[in-house]
Amino acid sequence: MIRVTLETLVIGGIGGASLLVLRPMAQEPTHDRVVPICVGPVEAAAIGKALSGERSSRPMTHGLLGTVIATLGGSLESVSIVRVSGTIFYATLDVRQPGALHHVDARPSDAIALAIRLHAPIYLDERVLEVAGFPAWVNVRDERERAEIKAFHEFVEGLSPEDFARVAPAAAAGDGDHDDDMALDGPAAADGDVTVERPSGGASSARDGASDGSSGGPTPSDDAHRTRDGA
Repeated sequence: MIRVTLETLVIGGIGGASLLVLRPMAQEPTHDRVVPICVGPVEAAAIGKALSGERSSRPMTHGLLGTVIATLGGSLESVSIVRVSGTIFYATLDVRQPGALHHVDARPSDAIALAIRLHAPIYLDERVLEVAGFPAWVNVRDERERAEIKAFHEFVEGLSPEDFARVAPAAAAGDGDHDDDMALDGPAAADGDVTVERPSGGASSARDGASDGSSGGPTPSDDAHRTRDGA
């Protein structure tokens, strides 16, 4: 099992999918991969409340479950994401009682919400990481930047004195009293003014992830919802 942390939580609007992203701890050799899991907005909101430490005046679901475990003489030792089937993830609550360790079937969203509330570690089966893991985007960006820097260094190291000798006469041939050697994108405007148009671009985003069986997107029937939960 690999210990992971909740790296990202995106809470969608009503009827929209929410997303949580699990990532192995820094000391794990697989730290450069992440596992996204789609959850419903209600479940994501419960995780968000656990992260903020918010407490309600009356017991809510995950607070009540923690109280029941403690009242029965147990403690939440950990939660584990144990397998994935298609787009559905399965988890367990690992409850310790004197002389016994119980693995209680649960949805990942509920398990993670309870783990955060009770400060219990979260674990991920290696096979789940193999099947549902993706490269961490920050690492992809860092790798690209390192490749660009390496290419630049290789270019500079490949320059010879002859390359500089060819550039120097060309620079000296220009008239030092004018800036005619400066290239501009676009024609000069009237009266000697120059208009430089700046390109504009847009950004697009994509969101991907598998589901823990909680609601998201078009809301299915209650029966179908329970089936996707793996409950």
